[in-house]
Amino acid sequence: MALSFDPDRIRLARETRELTQAGLAQILNIDRQMLSRWERGVVAPSMASFEKIRDALDVPVKFFFVTTVHNVQNEANENGTA
Repeated sequence: MALSFDPDRIRLARETRELTQAGLAQILNIDRQMLSRWERGVVAPSMASFEKIRDALDVPVKFFFVTTVHNVQNEANENGTA
């Protein structure tokens, strides 16, 4: 099992606190486009950025991650190598 970043969690926490992307970006002192890239999963925030997001949205850093199971057999089937 592994942890992977779930970009939807940033949007979910932001919207729960009724913040716009522009509002959260201002709190985090970043541009709105960077926040948009995080929320779309284009790039993942750095650990320092996760900590700022955690503080701004009052959620633990682990909230932004989901547990995934890596299954070698399924991956081989998807790639046509099984």
